[in-house]
Formats: sequence, structure tokens, C-alpha cells
Amino acid sequence: GRCVITWAIKLSFQRQIISIPPIDNINAVISFTEALKNNADVNIFFYNLSNEIILERKANVSHKDEINLNNLIDIPLKECKYVKFDFGTEKNIYGYLNINYLINNKLCDQVHATCDFGDHKKGPQALKFMYFPEQENFHSYVCITGMNYSMDMKLRLILKNDIEHVLNFHLIKSDVNFFKIKDLLNKVNENLKKSGIIQFESKNGNPDVNLFTYNQTNQTLSADHFTGG
Repeated sequence: GRCVITWAIKLSFQRQIISIPPIDNINAVISFTEALKNNADVNIFFYNLSNEIILERKANVSHKDEINLNNLIDIPLKECKYVKFDFGTEKNIYGYLNINYLINNKLCDQVHATCDFGDHKKGPQALKFMYFPEQENFHSYVCITGMNYSMDMKLRLILKNDIEHVLNFHLIKSDVNFFKIKDLLNKVNENLKKSGIIQFESKNGNPDVNLFTYNQTNQTLSADHFTGG
């Protein structure tokens, strides 16, 4: 007979993570259009680069509201690694928060927030990827979120002319981890002019992975979810 094993986790939107890539003059505006049915109370926690809470704010929001993160904090948002929206036991939250990223008040790209899964492990394994441009004029960051458990993982660089490099990492429990692609290319002595694909691989779990790419000349930022599963 044939044995089929399935795996699932009940998605919870009670705690959501807004990642802040380390870019000058970055800001993020959070909207609730697709997340709320009615008004809801939320605690907003700002975390520094050492994963410590440095500021807490409270708000009551509706699906029509937006929150500008720069308006809530007195230091540059770049000094925060991420921001967590905690709705506690609210029953009106049913979807993802939307994040509009800005550079120097210029609207750039939009992506949805990622969930904090608490004590639940997300997924048995992962294989997902995203294209990245050359890194002389661009700055790309792999962002791994929802790491509520330690795990072994690989980042595979697949460059033009079928050149591949595999880098192994052991990640400790952390809500957010950033890897700068320029640093990865330097680590394997590759030319920064090369573009390619970066692939995330793990047999220990399936966290959310995004790619942020910053164009310093044009002051633009793209944000994309990795493709795969």
C-alpha cells in the first residue's frame, strides 16, 4: 500500500513581524485593510540589533488605519532589527498586515508581514529560492523570520556559467536573521558583478524567507518572498 504523510499548522495572525533591513533612511507604513474586521487593540514592540525590546507602544486600530513606524520612535528605524505587532487574544485579526517600505519618504515596495508561530515549529523542511542582481550597485539581504527554534540550513549561490557555492549555517532561535549577499559572495571569493539565484535549504524547518534589494543610486527598495516550499 501507499503511505502518504501530511503536515499542517494552524496559521495564527496574533503576532506578526515587520523586518527592518539595515538601510539608511528606511521607514515602513503598516496597513490593516486585509487583517481586521473591526477595531482591535495591539501592542507594538521595537527590537534592536541585539533582539532586545527597546520601545513599546499601544494602539487601537481599524481596517482603515495606517501606522507610520517613524512616528512612533525617536531614533532612526534602521537601528531596529524588527518590529512585532502583538494582538494578544483579539478575535478580530484574521489576516496579514501589509507593509509599505519607504526610503527618504519615497514609496518603494509592499510585502505582507510574517507570523510569529510561538512554540510551534513551522514545516518539516524547506527548499525555496529568489533571483538577485549584481552586488556592485545593489545591496541584497536575505531575511529569515519566525525562527522560534534552532536549525541547520544552507544558502546555495547559483551563479551564471553554472557556478555554485554552498554555505552551511546553524541558526539559533531568533525572530529575524539577515544575510547580506555581498558578504556571502566575498566569503567564497566571487565577483560582485555576478547576478544569480540564492536558494534556502533546510531539513529542520520551513521559516519564512524574503529578499530585500536596495538600489543606493535610485534610492529604491524591492521586497520579495522566496519561491518554493
